[in-house]
Amino acid sequence: MKKLLILVALAIFGFIVVWNVDRSDEVMPVASPDTLRSLESGDVLGFVDRFNAHAWLGIPYALPPVGAQRWRAPGSPHKWRGRLAALEAGNVCPQVSTGERGRSGQLIGNEDCLYLNVWAPAFGVGQVPTGPERLPVMFWIHGGGNSIGHGASAMYNGALLASEQRLVVVSINYRLGPLGWFRHPSLRRTAESPETASGNFGTLDIIAALKWVRRNISQFGGDPGKVTIFGESAGGVDVLTMMASPLAAGLFHGAIVQSGGYDPDSVELAENFMDAGGHRLSSREVVSKLLLADASADSPGAAREIQQTMPDAGLADYLRSKSVSELFVIYSSGSFGMLQNPDVFADGFVLPNLPVESVFSDPANYNAVPLIIGTNRDEVKLFQFLDNSMVKKFFGLPYQIVDPVAYERSNRYGSDLWKARSVDRLASIITASEDSEPVFAYRFDVDDLRNLGIVDFKDVLGAAHALEIPFVFGNFDGLLGFIHPASLIEEREILSGQIMSYWAEFAYHQAPGAGRQRQQIEWKPWRSDPDAQRIIIFDYESDEGIHLSSLLMTVDSVKQRFIADTTFESDREFCAAYKRLFNEDASVARCL
Repeated sequence: MKKLLILVALAIFGFIVVWNVDRSDEVMPVASPDTLRSLESGDVLGFVDRFNAHAWLGIPYALPPVGAQRWRAPGSPHKWRGRLAALEAGNVCPQVSTGERGRSGQLIGNEDCLYLNVWAPAFGVGQVPTGPERLPVMFWIHGGGNSIGHGASAMYNGALLASEQRLVVVSINYRLGPLGWFRHPSLRRTAESPETASGNFGTLDIIAALKWVRRNISQFGGDPGKVTIFGESAGGVDVLTMMASPLAAGLFHGAIVQSGGYDPDSVELAENFMDAGGHRLSSREVVSKLLLADASADSPGAAREIQQTMPDAGLADYLRSKSVSELFVIYSSGSFGMLQNPDVFADGFVLPNLPVESVFSDPANYNAVPLIIGTNRDEVKLFQFLDNSMVKKFFGLPYQIVDPVAYERSNRYGSDLWKARSVDRLASIITASEDSEPVFAYRFDVDDLRNLGIVDFKDVLGAAHALEIPFVFGNFDGLLGFIHPASLIEEREILSGQIMSYWAEFAYHQAPGAGRQRQQIEWKPWRSDPDAQRIIIFDYESDEGIHLSSLLMTVDSVKQRFIADTTFESDREFCAAYKRLFNEDASVARCL
């Protein structure tokens, strides 16, 4: 009987996963004459999307980074003749598929992928707002470890956010993985500009998209002087890179970071051989693997010698001659197909070569704008959920936690450290300056998920990483809707509307306040004094509800709690967890 229940539960789960695949391109929308807009590159036609919003998908914002343009700063897009029918998403950037487009684990995408999407309220011809009537713009940067994902995923559809909150919503693609972040000495020495020499091509793509918005968004009724950038996970990291990059100055006016952080890799880690302090997938190590793979070298030593003696121009041409598949096969993928390559480099030009404290403690060192920043209470459960050592699988699908105590303990320390490092520390650094812009912090606590009997999503996921995204966009299709029980759908819709309202009010006035209708709890800015109501908690009304909290976490406070923990079964388990969490050997007695 138990086996039958497992099979039924997994069949349901598998069906929902398949159903959650992006189906936005199955039926081609019909172009609407009301969506005709004149851009700098030519005229564009969109369509009427859900919720009576207008949408334009797959608009090129930069020159395709193909052939000789690979690993170069993005150029201006080509102009087109006639009217571009922006009715379907552009190519996704090369990546390992997670099953949304193509078989899981399959290499998908095209290097010609620098496209963006726009949603706006349904304005008729001649009714697009102008001047002071233009609407705030929300510019979404998708997550995925900077190696997977795309801006036109069904989860990021901006139709509801645009129509309900009267906003113009933009989402983008940007180069991913080693095509987005790759820094080799030969490429650097032959670069025609410091932007290209930086290796931060994905970062430069985002800046190019923001420049496109500044030049074109008024045609959609958006205000180029009121742009809020927002993103989740790696997209949140990329939001912070926009704040840190001098090249992005003046391109946005507010920022929202969902489960992100700022910790750029050094140029040495990105470029050097491992024995000289480089990453195992540094550019030099990758080139050696390529030379071995195509038999240009017969040993690691020979590959190293070839790299060091080949002229820079020749090695740069060699790299650009490689196919995407030849390049990507060098990289191993982890959770959700994400690669492990170094990315986001502190190169000293695109991103400052300074510690995080030096960047964000002085408004002169970064693009100081009002900031919302937060995490989810159970961030790391999403990754534990896929870990074979922590969750039992049946035909590859998870169904039972191996050790519930260890599972919850690992989540608690990992998720609390995520908050301590990415939210509390950064908020404290920024607000320590008298000249700083305000910071608004949150934590997403919704964990009332569906229990299938065999799979209890409340236990295995809870308020996991990325589960706030559908609340921000109001999209609960497929698995993202299924994991919420039917009895709580009304509460889910209410909370989603409240979160969208806070995000929209921030886009309008650079402070979330009490939401667009001024009827919600007043969200107060971050303060470091001990009793300050410094953070807002998002939860269902039937649980804790939305409320303010003085919750504060530091790495040291989490560490002290960990050291006092008596639930570990052995010193070996304790010491291994300590090293993994705090990136250092434990100096406590039980590990000496």
